Amino acid sequence: MAVTIDGSSGQIGYEDNIKHVLGTGDDLEIYHDGSNSYLTNGTGVLNITESTFSGDLNIGTNKITTTGWSQILAPEAQGFEINSSGSPNKYMINCKGGDAVSIYHNASMKFQTNTDGIKVFGGSADLSIRLSTSDASTTTRGYIYADSSSNTGLLNNSSSWKFKVENDGDYQFYGSSLSDKDLKDNIITISDTSLDKITKLVPKTYKWKNLDGKTPTNKIFTGFIAQEVKEQLPSLVTGTDGQKNMAVDYNGILAHAVKAITELSTEVETLKTKVAALEAG
Repeated sequence: MAVTIDGSSGQIGYEDNIKHVLGTGDDLEIYHDGSNSYLTNGTGVLNITESTFSGDLNIGTNKITTTGWSQILAPEAQGFEINSSGSPNKYMINCKGGDAVSIYHNASMKFQTNTDGIKVFGGSADLSIRLSTSDASTTTRGYIYADSSSNTGLLNNSSSWKFKVENDGDYQFYGSSLSDKDLKDNIITISDTSLDKITKLVPKTYKWKNLDGKTPTNKIFTGFIAQEVKEQLPSLVTGTDGQKNMAVDYNGILAHAVKAITELSTEVETLKTKVAALEAG
């Protein structure tokens, strides 16, 4: 075991695994084991502070806090917490061993991990997650938003709804569906007839099954059965029968319905011409 004192450089050197111990009960240990370095606090609170509130905390080349920092690190249920050291003392980060990590703003919890994933907390009226750039101007690109009525959705950068889902599941899209030809490729006009297919589709009313424990079952819907649509318009259906994942392209059905109306209109005009000819004869 060796401890060296170099007066010329002002350094005290320790070999590996030699602990620099402070406190009557050996409360604070500082040492290096040959691979890693340790700062171990045995009792009480480990405080890391800067009394003048004018410096920066740096680890390696990475600045951890900005000018005016002051931190207190304390044990918290086998974890730790970081508080501001002003008056009053305020939580900043609270980490519980094997449990939640909480982040605060002005002593108010804003973010927390939990068994389901994460929780984000807002004000009493609304909650928003702002999507911003990382440049100095912090340009806002939009928001993920929930209001006091538990309506959720997306806002644009001027805080206006763009997509809104009501608490009961009804939704509103504040825009139009993109359909620009410059966004599409392989554009082909439907050549097959649609009237014979559309007339074979049978509209149904139904309720959704509560297979996941979260689906409401008290509302009646009107639509089509994917398996039945596939028999007539297979290109409008995705998924596999028996896997509970079959879906219908309702915009596609609308397009075929418009074509069916055109076909029906042509047939009506043809019949009018024939009737007029018969009446004239």
